[in-house]
Amino acid sequence: MRRAQNLEVADGTPYVLIPTAAFVRMKPVAMRSETETLAVLLDGEWYLVRIDEEQQIAMLRTVYPLFADVAFNDPVVELIGF
Repeated sequence: MRRAQNLEVADGTPYVLIPTAAFVRMKPVAMRSETETLAVLLDGEWYLVRIDEEQQIAMLRTVYPLFADVAFNDPVVELIGF
């Protein structure tokens, strides 16, 4: 798994991309997904934003245009049989 990345948008707003893993088991299979969680510092408060779907990223960019040029990694999903 990747390491967290401390970054800034063009206006200097700090944000962190936190590697996030989830494991879901529904017999007879399981699924492991690796995504990123966005942590952004706005007005002295840290906010966490789930960004594992295109709709979530589009909404984020609509509400916070400062993220328009930020590239997010595609989620990785692995199906595991039992």
